[in-house]
Amino acid sequence: KADNGICIMCLINDINEGVALMGSFADGFEKKIRREVEQELKGDYDRKLAESRQQTEESKKEAEESRQQAEESKKEAEESRQQAEESKKEAEESRQQAEESNKKGVFTRNRQPKQAAHVLRGRWKRLS
Repeated sequence: KADNGICIMCLINDINEGVALMGSFADGFEKKIRREVEQELKGDYDRKLAESRQQTEESKKEAEESRQQAEESKKEAEESRQQAEESKKEAEESRQQAEESNKKGVFTRNRQPKQAAHVLRGRWKRLS
């Protein structure tokens, strides 16, 4: 016993019990913090995984839209090519028709008679 009547052994036992109690409290607190950190990390992982999956789906949709646009452009180009061929054929047919129907007879378009027209007129006058 010390001078003031306190049992030193009792104090040491009380201190040891407090240290043990604080150690178990610290262990529990550490476990709680660890669980919270693990849950937060798992939540971050799950959130990032979901974002990654969403981005992948969006990329797939964009790729499909691009593929469809390319197909549409290809079809439009083919249609334009066919229209150009048809226009070319029509132009050739028109040219051929013009050549066939553009057979000038005795008179020219500018109404200046050829020599054959003068001869025909002369014969006509002699007949009448």
